[in-house]
Amino acid sequence: MALAISLLAILIAVGALAHNGLEGRRHHVRQIEEFYLTRYWRLLDDLPSDALICGDSSGQETADQKAAYVRSARLYLRLCEDELEIRERGMVSDDTWDDWVKGMNNQLDRWPVSIEWQNIRDGALKQQTRKQFKHLRQVEGSVKLYDPCKWKRRSMRWYHGL
Repeated sequence: MALAISLLAILIAVGALAHNGLEGRRHHVRQIEEFYLTRYWRLLDDLPSDALICGDSSGQETADQKAAYVRSARLYLRLCEDELEIRERGMVSDDTWDDWVKGMNNQLDRWPVSIEWQNIRDGALKQQTRKQFKHLRQVEGSVKLYDPCKWKRRSMRWYHGL
């Protein structure tokens, strides 16, 4: 009887440790998502107001306004590539990823991001950025939403807190 109680106590302790480890991974994933969400909102806060309400450039911008649009669009594109890279490493949950990748696809088609993305993808900046944005290039226009996460099996995703 004492052996059975000892084995039960060991199983409970192992289960508790496993549960704590899983919760720790989930907490880590949530912290990373929160960090990137904060970066995203900071970018939106710094974006010129015209870019938030207009669907396209008026063509009447000053040089400073154009520079602000370009800077904001490039920072957003870099943020997207960073998010894709952390998803590849398994540090973004499945639910969050679904929202992020849909938002990326949407923003790649909206001004001012669309203009800067076109310059990077196949325009004036193509030579300088050929080896950059490898994941973002796959997001654009993908019929099935792109997911760089290496863990395709549901059990592995669950185990890593995704």
